[in-house]
Amino acid sequence: MSNTNPHDMFGVKGSTFWSSNFSLGGYYLLSRYQQGLDGIPFDYTISGIEAAFHMPNGGGDVFVGFRGGLTKVHSTPAAGVDLIYSPYHYGLVVGYDFTLTGPLTVGFEGSYLHIEGAETTVNGTQYTEAKFGLMNFLVTLSLRF
Repeated sequence: MSNTNPHDMFGVKGSTFWSSNFSLGGYYLLSRYQQGLDGIPFDYTISGIEAAFHMPNGGGDVFVGFRGGLTKVHSTPAAGVDLIYSPYHYGLVVGYDFTLTGPLTVGFEGSYLHIEGAETTVNGTQYTEAKFGLMNFLVTLSLRF
């Protein structure tokens, strides 16, 4: 697609169950600095909270949740100015965690996050970042106690 650019992503995620079916936690995910639309390189980090509903299924559980938090977008347009925007994000996450042994699980998840538009000023010049959508597909390894 002409308006899509893949970025590798990694990070950490943690949560705790406050009942047998509900969990609350947080995440911190980072992308690599890679070329974006119009040839402008950028990277981003997303951090925030996640509330999820879990449905036990076979050797693991399916979960559906809501994520919300802060995004940091770092880009360097052709003018060579380092720009950092800090918009909010929110969206949905779905996934499956399979229990390997005891507390060790492996899983996968997909999420769609809406990133709000943002503005920043550098050296008296105002720059604007348009809102955009972010789709993530991640493989996870977890310890559950």
